[in-house]
Amino acid sequence: MFDNISLPSVEEVQKWTRTGVITFLKENADEDKLDLDDEDIAKIKKIRVTTASNQELQELKEKLTILQASKVREEVSIYFKYRDSEAINLGSDEWNSFSQLHVHLKNVFGLKGLLLDYTFSIGDKLIDLSWSKSAFIDYIEKHKCSANNLIKISEKKKAPSKLGEPEEWYKRQKTNAVDSICLNHCPSTASSSIPVSLLCPIFVKFKDLCDELSESEDNRFAYDFCLKMTERYNSELERQIDANDMLSQYLKRPIQPIVTKLRSRTDGTVCYGDGSNTYHEANIEYKKHNCGSDACPYLENCGYYLVFCTEKEMHPSYHNLRLTLIDLGPYFSVSGAMFANKAIVDPLTPVFPLIWQQYDEAMMVSIAKTFRALKISLQLLHQYYANVDELIQDEPQTVHLVHPSFPEVIIDNNSYMVQIKSQVSKNLLWEVTLLNEQEPHLTAYVKAVQKHRYSLDTHELLAKVGYASKIFATLVVPGNWILVYMEWLDNHSILHNVSNLEDSERNSLKKKIKEIVKYLHDLGHVHGDLREGNILVRQFEDNEFDMKLIDFEWSGRVGSARYSPFMNHEVQWPDGAEDWKLVTKNHDLLMLEQTLRKKNLADHKRKIYLETENSKRKAENAKLKAEVVKLRHDIEEIKLQTRVNTNEQDASFIEDISQSSACLESPVTLEAQMSTRGTFSNSLPIKDLSDKKYSVNVNLSQLKAELISLEDKKIDEFLDSKHKEKMIPLSLCDAKTVTKCHDQNYALDNSDTISIEISESDNQIVEGLIQEMTCNQTQSIVFPEINSISSNKSCIQDMIPGSVQSLSDLFDKAIKS
Repeated sequence: MFDNISLPSVEEVQKWTRTGVITFLKENADEDKLDLDDEDIAKIKKIRVTTASNQELQELKEKLTILQASKVREEVSIYFKYRDSEAINLGSDEWNSFSQLHVHLKNVFGLKGLLLDYTFSIGDKLIDLSWSKSAFIDYIEKHKCSANNLIKISEKKKAPSKLGEPEEWYKRQKTNAVDSICLNHCPSTASSSIPVSLLCPIFVKFKDLCDELSESEDNRFAYDFCLKMTERYNSELERQIDANDMLSQYLKRPIQPIVTKLRSRTDGTVCYGDGSNTYHEANIEYKKHNCGSDACPYLENCGYYLVFCTEKEMHPSYHNLRLTLIDLGPYFSVSGAMFANKAIVDPLTPVFPLIWQQYDEAMMVSIAKTFRALKISLQLLHQYYANVDELIQDEPQTVHLVHPSFPEVIIDNNSYMVQIKSQVSKNLLWEVTLLNEQEPHLTAYVKAVQKHRYSLDTHELLAKVGYASKIFATLVVPGNWILVYMEWLDNHSILHNVSNLEDSERNSLKKKIKEIVKYLHDLGHVHGDLREGNILVRQFEDNEFDMKLIDFEWSGRVGSARYSPFMNHEVQWPDGAEDWKLVTKNHDLLMLEQTLRKKNLADHKRKIYLETENSKRKAENAKLKAEVVKLRHDIEEIKLQTRVNTNEQDASFIEDISQSSACLESPVTLEAQMSTRGTFSNSLPIKDLSDKKYSVNVNLSQLKAELISLEDKKIDEFLDSKHKEKMIPLSLCDAKTVTKCHDQNYALDNSDTISIEISESDNQIVEGLIQEMTCNQTQSIVFPEINSISSNKSCIQDMIPGSVQSLSDLFDKAIKS
């Protein structure tokens, strides 16, 4: 039928518009011509024209296909997302150029700056904005852009020197681990749940090497380098040149500045390879002695690591490893950085002063050990990069390493490979599958613990009788880590999630928990943290329970197990459970009672008794508060009365005393005259008589007689009444501690607790009042040069039993709730 068609030339077809194509198809759509329908068009696309007579038709069909694709492309949906915003759908027919696209994106996402300040990517592929619109649409269609595979808009990374400025870093850094640009602990919420020392064996080795003895070469270099770095440098470049030269010779690795793709220049970098296959083993950031710039060297080095990761993100070895040496003036530290779906940077050493300290040998030895560890670790890293390409081909799972690589483990004389399924929460605990060709696969847990922070003995003692998860094997790995391979508990849940129990079930559960703790204590061990999250429960159909204790980081033998120096003080720990302190059986029992009470598993009668006793203590406490308030009021009145000798109305009386030696020699006459003066008005101003000089000899017995005044009588009455009252039992303690009630232990919530120190201090309050008022009255007497007053104070103190505390402190203890 093609014989009836008059075909135009190729040149004419190329000039056609869409309308021209449609016109051509309409004119040739008859049955005796093209007779085009969807099926025919599909067949035409498949025709392979080889004859010269059909060549022009083939070209025409290709042109028509292009035009048809253009028609479809006008309706392409493009999905964009910027940061945490919702994805938007922007049709390709809504813009004709990237400048128009930029306007749309600015209106929707609030983009600032130029379009070139942002990167566009789909999946892990970058989009080049220098493309034409049609090339852009071809590319996103090829990569199947959709709501689930959208185009991500990101701000272009700033230069490392800019990121090194804390203000800029924290502006770009997210406050959570998911969206952070780098998990470098800045801020603390931007941290990885797995340290780099577990993810990278080289960093583990580095930390172990820091504990080994240094050699003569290392000691000599530490000495020379410290002396050199304490010299005065006029610029950062001068320090950089000297340090790079010395380090290159010592490390036997060339260290020199390089220029990154972002046109940033490093201070000194150790590289492996060349061209596109270059790896970075170490990067050094220097600062002038006075740290003249605003950039933090640690943050700036993190910025360089992000640049290095960007340069390698299209390479299979995206999990780029490197050591970071930070040098800021006469200080240095080493950090480890690696990529595990996100950049992770952990400091591996403290910040050392590069100052020669002749009399601090321990500091200098630490510096020498660190340089030795750095030298050997860089050699190991060099070997790693020499084989990284081959390693990636053999073990592709090493790309985007998210979990540690656990070695094979021997269980019952069988070797098992370890395949990680998932990490349990954010703990160093993984659910794994143990693989063996001859044996069935095993599901297990692997827990990574620091050797000195976990009691395997306590765990194994309980595991033998089924009170803890069974231990399959343990493996000591570099970095002082222990890998504990243990039973997988699929049907247990933490006590916190147990609810809706009958009375009989609660009694059975409580009995089982106490039975386990008693068994542990009878063996001479303690747990240290018997909260709900560390007690696993499984309930059987017959209402029996299987219990497991977990988390033995504070466990051990009585007398050796200690609490962490970084306890969570927001938790209501037992009284005496403090940083570094020994864990006791009593602490375990108190914590257990608190846990049982939270889960409504404590004895009901005992609970009622404690609540009743608590109410009584509250009433007594309120009564005592009222008495203290009244006593304070009386004290203030007494103090006003003791100011008699400093009122202006008393001035003439004091002058009479200074002029009459007979009165001075006769204390009885003085007392008589004082008694005739009465009490002065409280509204009269107090006159400063410090400029007057009086020479008076006062008999000690006379002074004691004067001190027995109205306030003494009131205090004596209060003291007598308190001795006649029943003492508050020492059964309750401070709001954030736990209680000791009779022969059992019980923990009260903060709202139900009354301070024990009230009952301990009521006599001390009275004694303190006597002391303070005695001191006030003695000091208020206007005889500043009397030598006998100080001796009189000590005499009065001797009359008061026990150690007298500050009155204000005793008041605070008395009224706190």
